[in-house]
Amino acid sequence: MVTIELLRGDAPMEAFVVRGASRGDLASLRERAPTPEDWRALFTVAVEPEAPRASGAPLPMLGTYAIDDEGIRFTPRYPLSEGQRYRATFGGVSRVFEVPRASRPPTRVLRVYPSADVLPENLLRFYIYFSAPMRDDEALTHLSLVAEDGEEVQGVFLDLRRELWDATGTRLTVLFDPGRVKTGLRAHEHLGRALVAGQRYRLVVRREWRDAFGDPLAAAFEKSFLATREDVEPPTLSSWRLEAPARGTRGPLTIALPKAMDHVLMAAFIRVRDPLGRELGGEIELSRRETEWIFTPGRHWEAGRHCIEVDSRLEDLAGNNLNGRFDRPPDGGCSPGPPAAIEPARLFFEPQ
Repeated sequence: MVTIELLRGDAPMEAFVVRGASRGDLASLRERAPTPEDWRALFTVAVEPEAPRASGAPLPMLGTYAIDDEGIRFTPRYPLSEGQRYRATFGGVSRVFEVPRASRPPTRVLRVYPSADVLPENLLRFYIYFSAPMRDDEALTHLSLVAEDGEEVQGVFLDLRRELWDATGTRLTVLFDPGRVKTGLRAHEHLGRALVAGQRYRLVVRREWRDAFGDPLAAAFEKSFLATREDVEPPTLSSWRLEAPARGTRGPLTIALPKAMDHVLMAAFIRVRDPLGRELGGEIELSRRETEWIFTPGRHWEAGRHCIEVDSRLEDLAGNNLNGRFDRPPDGGCSPGPPAAIEPARLFFEPQ
């Protein structure tokens, strides 16, 4: 009796197997050496649609076929999806398999940056962190900004063709529409800024947002904050206060800043070099609502003058960077932000 089974395991160990074929049939298949098209016609595996298709049978899955001691084996090219149904057909035998969902804790919002509860009305972006990878292309459907009167603010976030997820799929960058943030542009003149100084707002993440496994969030999430006056002052290194570490220790180097900076850029754009110009490895910690940068080296501090290199593209919460302010007058179609500088800014210190 011919049967079809699904062997589960970590990809690429997943396989659909036909058992019960006679030795003669298997030998005949080996001699024929079927082409991939022959195999797909003989032993078809396809995603089972939720509703009948209007245009014929579903397309067979891609994969490889083999004949072994267990029978005829089809190994899919890509891993099977949790919760998905698959139909395997061989001759007159057809069977539907449903891949069970793994048991895992529901995905939740971990935190939102900036972490402060008072933010400038020309705020440029939010970062939302999730506990597990999320599904792409759903952000603006499940994300909203609500004013203190309970009304949703319209046209707040920039609608991008490709959402700005990090490589893990757990951090989303949400940009305010820069046309409304930057003065002198049509969107700003007609709509004004989404945030108004003196008003309170809630960033709302709806529970219906699905993770990469198709499951909704564990709960909705809200971040409440007060909008304050615009920030149009570029950051300057002269206002940074350094607390030098002790020589011969792995004590932290601390930089206190007068205002919050973009936390992702703070971690990426500040580097420390030893007296020979070698970059020091170590751990970076951000504290006091992104107004303090703390560096703990991987080895003991040496004597001599060390250098802190700061990429000039380092931004504050409103997009101002070391090169100048974000909100500059439009100049013949140039990009809305300050131009990037090649040379980093530098600060020097000596371990005590």
